[in-house]
Amino acid sequence: MVALTVGPYRLAVHLGERPYMFDHWVEHAKATDIEGLKDNGDALHLAVGRGSDWYDLVVAFRTSPLDAAGFRPDVLIVPETETLFIGAGEVVKIFDLRTGQVKEQRTSNAGFWDWTRMEDVVICCEELGFAVYGLDGVERWSTFVEPPWEWSIDTN
Repeated sequence: MVALTVGPYRLAVHLGERPYMFDHWVEHAKATDIEGLKDNGDALHLAVGRGSDWYDLVVAFRTSPLDAAGFRPDVLIVPETETLFIGAGEVVKIFDLRTGQVKEQRTSNAGFWDWTRMEDVVICCEELGFAVYGLDGVERWSTFVEPPWEWSIDTN
């Protein structure tokens, strides 16, 4: 498990079977999204909190590919909007950290690559997809792509 602090947020991320403290995380969390543990694939457990002894939100699911062939879980927090972006394997989830509610949940296009924040947008890169979200987690637009592909932003 990896634990880290990003601004006012504390995160714990664990790949693999249930971490030792998982049941306690769930018991004390204000919100949970763990139904995805019933799915097939490798397990990801994530907890995030702000200013308390326990985590406020616990998210766990199974997916694939996870941590293989260049696919790896990626998490991005936008503090200004208290929005959490999670991508792993074929799972994309966006949460409102104030309420713990899911803002968006969908299947990625053949595998999730990464999140990138650029000024007032969050970019989602997938094997066969490219999407742009507002900092609030609302999708602005998306398109299919065909590998190999790359992207850049021309600021001129």
